[in-house]
Amino acid sequence: MEHAHPRKPWPTIRSAAAVDAEVVTRIYIDSWNAGFGELIEQSNRIVTSELVERWRGDLAKSAPHRWWVAEHTGKVVGFVGIGPSRAFNWQRQLSFPMPMWAIWIRVQNWRVHLDAIWLQR
Repeated sequence: MEHAHPRKPWPTIRSAAAVDAEVVTRIYIDSWNAGFGELIEQSNRIVTSELVERWRGDLAKSAPHRWWVAEHTGKVVGFVGIGPSRAFNWQRQLSFPMPMWAIWIRVQNWRVHLDAIWLQR
């Protein structure tokens, strides 16, 4: 059965870089505020230059830390990061899968199942 509308292209996944810090920070803050809203005291966060710089540093870290972004129609629409467990010595973990630290999706893309794309990678 053919669809009346052509399928939209799937987002592409690429390694994140320090230059993605501003958009990653915006996705993080907007998603946090939309998702947690009035539920907790730390709602309604704002983007600050300090937070952008913190994300820039995190995105630039070398292995075993890894960050990826999803791009759709030329825009970053989400990001995910893995790294060593904060509870264990990371050098012992190198032969094991790293835990996921974060997965954040742009609010406008929440219902497009980007989470499934990350899990396929």
